[in-house]
Amino acid sequence: MDWGASAGGERSWATCIFARKSLATTPGGRESAPERSCSDSWCTEPFTYSATIIRAARREPLPECGANRREFSPVSSDRLLDDFNAGKPAALARVVSIVENHRDSYEDILASLHARTGRARRVGLTGPPGAGKSTITSLLVKRYREAGLKVGVIAVDPTSPFTGGALLGDRVRMENVALDPGVFIRSMATRGSLGGLAAATREVADVLDAFGFDRLLIETVGVGQSELDVARTADSTILILVPESGDSIQTLKAGVMEVADIFVVNKADRPGADRLRNDFNAGKPAALARVVSIVENHRDSYEDILASLHARTGRARRVGLTGPPGAGKSTITSLLVKRYREAGLKVGVIAVDPTSPFTGGALLGDRVRMENVALDPGVFIRSMATRGSLGGLAAATREVADVLDAFGFDRLLIETVGVGQSELDVARTADSTILILVPESGDSIQTLKAGVMEVADIFVVNKADRPGADRLRNDVELMLGLRKGISFGNTPAHHGVDLKRMNPARAAREAAAKENPVEWTPPVLSAIATKEQGIDDIVTALDRHFAYLEQSGNLRARRRERMRERVMDVVEQKIRGRLWKDTGTMSWLELQLPSVEEGSATPFGIADQLLRQSGELVRGEEDK
Repeated sequence: MDWGASAGGERSWATCIFARKSLATTPGGRESAPERSCSDSWCTEPFTYSATIIRAARREPLPECGANRREFSPVSSDRLLDDFNAGKPAALARVVSIVENHRDSYEDILASLHARTGRARRVGLTGPPGAGKSTITSLLVKRYREAGLKVGVIAVDPTSPFTGGALLGDRVRMENVALDPGVFIRSMATRGSLGGLAAATREVADVLDAFGFDRLLIETVGVGQSELDVARTADSTILILVPESGDSIQTLKAGVMEVADIFVVNKADRPGADRLRNDFNAGKPAALARVVSIVENHRDSYEDILASLHARTGRARRVGLTGPPGAGKSTITSLLVKRYREAGLKVGVIAVDPTSPFTGGALLGDRVRMENVALDPGVFIRSMATRGSLGGLAAATREVADVLDAFGFDRLLIETVGVGQSELDVARTADSTILILVPESGDSIQTLKAGVMEVADIFVVNKADRPGADRLRNDVELMLGLRKGISFGNTPAHHGVDLKRMNPARAAREAAAKENPVEWTPPVLSAIATKEQGIDDIVTALDRHFAYLEQSGNLRARRRERMRERVMDVVEQKIRGRLWKDTGTMSWLELQLPSVEEGSATPFGIADQLLRQSGELVRGEEDK
């Protein structure tokens, strides 16, 4: 048995760690493992590179190999090139891997193939993410194959800065052409390379050219304003744009006028700004979805859109739902949607999921969890990722809520990520806030520490059929009573104490049940969402709370405070963007850091100086 064969007879390039780390080359071009003594048969079992890495990371001893000595016989360079010249796809794939990863002899391979390059036409496809590069690439492949041409595709995907991995999903996205024997698709990761291409893209293109492909399609990652290396790689460069790519000035800024040989406006059936506004005003869901995407991602003109919609906001009731992970927020949200739809109301849902700090992705699975209402034409569900924003909401949650409000929804349900002890921004976004707890949420002291007593307008103890639910409800009511001072309010002096009035929990419960137009005591409700029990009580409590807000004047006060905070947020966002995205400002700041390190200057002094000299920049007058 040779080193390249597994126990099952199939070749495995990772059959033994010594086949990768301790090879001795023989004059005949074959390689064999060095002599070692071995007391077990571990090295005869196939394993993966990942298993090797894990074993080494744990500093576990690697078994010796000798008794089970086997020869390793990979394909020799001469045979590999013979197979490559014969047009064998397996040899092509191996050569591409050697060149892409800059393994030993890759320079010799490229040198031997150089004279055969230059026949294929190289076409680069670039454009912003979501412009349809992969779709157009697959359609071009299809057309070229119908013309009898062989096509090679190099699709570059971005590498995650957190995990170092890349999705490399282009073969799946081009499944209609991927199995064609006249098509070769190679997905590559940027691996930190800038410019929209992987470092070895041009070298791999030379390999495909030498193999005999007639057309090479090179698809870049979604480019920004300077990632345009594709023009140096391709004979012809196609820039794919979509209506939301930006206005003409932004396109000109991007430098694409000097790079692109062909411009393609994809998704040309999408409406322009005027038509989009008309479709939105006509209540078309597709227009709503597009406007939400523009606002959420802060694309060009999003501020103009929000400004045009501002006068139409303020009609919808906004309800925030927060609570620890697993408390049943999504279930209760879907049941509230169901009740409101039965009442003939249109409902918009904004569900925020956390962004992974490692991959930068988010599950956004709320549409699946709310499948019983997701297809209702009177319901719009938008899942959003926090994208690093703290507070339990995404940065654009309030802006998207304004869009849904202006579209004409009667109720907006805003579901936060599972909150901790300080992520309570939902109270600044909603008119009414529901805090959903479960018996496992913690004791009364933990509840008090969480700060939820000041935030929630309605408490819901979900999963009330579990042990400890009644105790949790009583603890919350107790804290509410103590906070409001109910236990000692109007209590007679020492000898006339009424012990019944000394029960804060009971007093809070009674206060919550009374209609008081000047003071609101949050009710503590029980629910079993999986059995749809207690949902009607929640709806009733929400109606009561909104009536209280209107009668007391607190509704206007809350919404005014929301406007004030919104203006402050916008100012901070604009100042931050104008200062820290200005290259001159950042260069000046770098020059000041040595003096701060030496102690001759302080961060506060540098900040004051920066603000004094950046007046025009902060006011947005730097281009005037």
